[in-house]
Amino acid sequence: MGFFDEFDNKKSLEVYSLGVPVFKASFDDFVCVDSKCMDKAEFVEKYISSALYSDIMNDILSQKPLKIESKITKTQTGFIQEALTQDYEVLYRVDGRELFFVERKSGFKFVVRFLD
Repeated sequence: MGFFDEFDNKKSLEVYSLGVPVFKASFDDFVCVDSKCMDKAEFVEKYISSALYSDIMNDILSQKPLKIESKITKTQTGFIQEALTQDYEVLYRVDGRELFFVERKSGFKFVVRFLD
């Protein structure tokens, strides 16, 4: 369970398990997880794929289609975007209740379920 906050170009995510804080991440000019910060390009290269663009987390958190060559299928409540290249395998799904992103080659997975 957690909280997502968006103000101007800054997005933050606080994640809790059984009411205990697990981590806090913020995304703006830098990506900070707890108190450790790195620039966006470094974060993407280290955790997702060096072949993807530096602002991809902003697009994911904003539930926008990714700026990559891919197949996009519109659904009633959003879209599914799939990309398979020699450098990355992306499955990205956005609907009214869930945001799901996985890059299979690195094993990076990011899922947000929205509650009322």
